[in-house]
Amino acid sequence: MYTPSFAMTAELAMHETNARGGVLGREVELVPIRVGPHALRQVDELTGALERAQADGVIVCHDSHVRELVIDSLQGRAPVFYPPIWEGGAQRRGVICTGEDSGSKIWPAIRWLAEHASASDWMIVGTDYLWPSGTAIAVEPQLRAMGWWHGTHLVPYSLLDDLDGDERVVRQLVDAVDASSASCVLVLLHGSQMAMFNREFAVRGLDSRVLRFAPMADESVLLASGPETTQGLLTAFGSLRDGATVDGRDFLERYRALHGAIVPTPTGVTLAGYEGVAVACAVVERTGHLRPSSDDLASMREQGFEFEAPTGRVTVRGDLVERPMNLLGVDGIELVHIAALS
Repeated sequence: MYTPSFAMTAELAMHETNARGGVLGREVELVPIRVGPHALRQVDELTGALERAQADGVIVCHDSHVRELVIDSLQGRAPVFYPPIWEGGAQRRGVICTGEDSGSKIWPAIRWLAEHASASDWMIVGTDYLWPSGTAIAVEPQLRAMGWWHGTHLVPYSLLDDLDGDERVVRQLVDAVDASSASCVLVLLHGSQMAMFNREFAVRGLDSRVLRFAPMADESVLLASGPETTQGLLTAFGSLRDGATVDGRDFLERYRALHGAIVPTPTGVTLAGYEGVAVACAVVERTGHLRPSSDDLASMREQGFEFEAPTGRVTVRGDLVERPMNLLGVDGIELVHIAALS
């Protein structure tokens, strides 16, 4: 989901920063370190890799569960920057999360759909690991308060350890939607699971009567799902692959100028690679330290700061992040702009 175009957008940010003279007079260098749930069984694996690379900070391009493992492993030895979508809430010391959360992405979309498309009875489905469960905890009370909530169904993430775990997860979630009276569903899945969900949804004919809002349904998910599965599917991202925004078109021109025309196209998800480098450089520049301390990061968040992402200017203030956001529909496997969200 995040590679290789995540890494390639990060390389573009590195290249552009160095072309401007780097940060604090130093060139930016990216050192990839492969980590995952199994690679972090030993606490010293990541810290050892960090020391060998002489890295000043860590940009995490993984799900929220692994982000927490990384933070625990580092124990404050280096700042952590987390640009992917996340569940929101209070940020831990030594960490700056800039990714989209329910407040900047999901709730504005639900509110717009209720006002403009009479979409006001919602079910939440997904797995029960940190991002879906944390997002459901944030969104469900708002839906309840409006009288729009028709249930939450989160399947245990442990099912994915089975050989056919993805299929079992998807069947259970689609069964729950099929049995519900809700006409709208918030789908907290990503990657291949989201594509499988779309295919099963269409096979059962639910796509003709139930609206889906899937905040992680980027261009790669649409391609994997197939054009016959995307009726009634909505998502939200900051810019479009086809350059429907000025920022998006300019970004693609720069991306292809660096990497060539025959490269993986960045998606709404993998633009976070560029953002991770951009926010790390902004923090280093502002604090004046190549390896900002936890106190430095806390002070930055408290005072507020801005940086330039591929989708436009992002403002971080406390635990709140403001960014441009668009509600998008799907035509076949192409994203189509519906409205700017605020």
